[in-house]
Amino acid sequence: MKAAAKIYCSLLALLLFCISCAQNNNKQPILELLNKEVFYYEMLEGQLYYENDDQRAKSLNLITFKLSNSTDRKILFCIDRDRFLYPITQQIKNEKFFDMFFVIRNSASIAGMSIPLINYPDSEEINTVAFDIQDYEDSIRNKKYEMMDVFSLNTKDVDDYVRNSIVLHPNETKTFKVLLHLPIVQEINPKIGQYDLLLLHDLHKFNKFQLYYSADAEYLKSVLPEYLLKELEENNIEIFDGILYSNEVPLKKR
Repeated sequence: MKAAAKIYCSLLALLLFCISCAQNNNKQPILELLNKEVFYYEMLEGQLYYENDDQRAKSLNLITFKLSNSTDRKILFCIDRDRFLYPITQQIKNEKFFDMFFVIRNSASIAGMSIPLINYPDSEEINTVAFDIQDYEDSIRNKKYEMMDVFSLNTKDVDDYVRNSIVLHPNETKTFKVLLHLPIVQEINPKIGQYDLLLLHDLHKFNKFQLYYSADAEYLKSVLPEYLLKELEENNIEIFDGILYSNEVPLKKR
């Protein structure tokens, strides 16, 4: 009788262990937006830049978010800690990218983005030095991978991985802080060779702000050099694959 009870207890312990493992395997990392609210500055229709430092200051937010690994696995994420968050302007589907994004919405739609065509009457404003520096950096990066026998059109993605990859161990968290201007997410600055104006419009029609992180592990594995893939395998690290949504917070006029 005692032997049977002992076997029963062992089987029960094994069953509970298997259930616990299954639950942990089904868990997902958690993306949490820590801001209580996010603000925008209401600009005039057709206004393409902040006219003074006061407008620019009123448009500025310090976006704070936390990434938590609630699983029992070591998971790698790629998050650029120095670059602005990129807006998504269409319904979020299952397409996987590789970055942290934000969405401005109401119950029915998402805020649109425009990239106006800007004419520069004074050609002297264009800083060709900035382009020369970028070309130089590209050539150095390509030479490095050529010496490593890595021939790919996606070496920039590999560099982004090396620079921005973050590994979270089980029950570990990491907090990020990123500056974000609204409605002009990125201003044009010819003096440093920056020409990609990103302008969100009609923000008064929307009332919610949300983050989401998207990653495509299979794509990343297809471009990473062998030594980086081996490093992941040896350290038993998995690349996160999928989409994480944060909580929503109110979007308010400053």
